[in-house]
Amino acid sequence: LDTSKGYGLAACQIGVLKKIAFVRYNGKDYRLLNTRIIEKSGETIMYGEGCLSIPGKTADTIRYRQIIVEDSVLGRVALDESTDGLLTMVFQHEVDHFEGITILDRQRKPIVHEESKISRNAPCPCGSGQKYKKCCYGS
Repeated sequence: LDTSKGYGLAACQIGVLKKIAFVRYNGKDYRLLNTRIIEKSGETIMYGEGCLSIPGKTADTIRYRQIIVEDSVLGRVALDESTDGLLTMVFQHEVDHFEGITILDRQRKPIVHEESKISRNAPCPCGSGQKYKKCCYGS
């Protein structure tokens, strides 16, 4: 795993449909097997996340600051974003892969305004009868 490109790699990313992942973070290696999140804090943080499966694409995702995972190799582990930095996010990211979820599924959706914009060539809403661009467009 080249950590300049990513912190973790799940088996499904290389065509092996098993709940196995490898994480390298802060000089330490973690082997994940059948990992599942058993507890998560109500407090969240937004990350600009990337993924080796989707090169060059990032997505703003919401992740929990604190999680407790249970794993066949690591046992029960509590992770906290404030002490582990990105490790909590990386674990959540890899566990998502186990469930077939990507950053695009977790991507924070942009706010869509219900009001439609006025086209420059539409009649001006002021009632002048002129096109919007010739009337109130710049004001």
